[in-house]
Amino acid sequence: MMRLFSPHQDLNIVYPHPVDPSRPLFYVTDSVHILKCVRNNCLNQKNTGRCFFPDIQSIYDKVHVSGASFDVLCKLHASEEENLSKYAYGLTCKALQPSTLQRQNVKLAFKVFSIFVEEASKTRGVSMNLDYASSTAELIGIIRKWWSVVNVKTPKKGRRLNDDLQNPVSCMFDPQKEHFSSVVDWLDTWKIIQMDTGILTGETHSSAAYIICADRSHKVMFGGVEV
Repeated sequence: MMRLFSPHQDLNIVYPHPVDPSRPLFYVTDSVHILKCVRNNCLNQKNTGRCFFPDIQSIYDKVHVSGASFDVLCKLHASEEENLSKYAYGLTCKALQPSTLQRQNVKLAFKVFSIFVEEASKTRGVSMNLDYASSTAELIGIIRKWWSVVNVKTPKKGRRLNDDLQNPVSCMFDPQKEHFSSVVDWLDTWKIIQMDTGILTGETHSSAAYIICADRSHKVMFGGVEV
């Protein structure tokens, strides 16, 4: 809709006001909604919950396409459902098979894109010889790290959790900016591949790319230096 405010109908962060040029319009996308949409896109795949995406480590060379499957998470959960200690801590039936109403609960999406589920897919999933276990962990890791960066609300969160990605951006060479840049390039590469199935919807893909570009373009001033 915001494209209607642009003379060239481009997707952008700032649009000219149709009446008062001195009052630019800033378009903001809800990152929480994007996270839920990505989870829902994975659930709604026609090919038994499989997604196909470019390996983020290969986007600057010969692109390698990997696969991720929700079935990996379902089998992980089933294998340790009765255990007291679990590899995929926090993973529940509601998180894996949410109802239409439960899909609006972002806490259930957090249970999927968690470091516990990522590590469980990488270790126990591989030891169980589950198809796409390692690449499923890779996709979860990309989304989880992006969320870690955008969900910083306090200046000492990264120090408390011992996670550099959850520190506020303070200079041009912070790992947060580098991660944003790589994710933007990753999404661009994913779009170029042009697969017919196992991908994000056009709306989710565009919104994800848009909000990451908007976050990356955010200016923080330190001694006159724009970050």
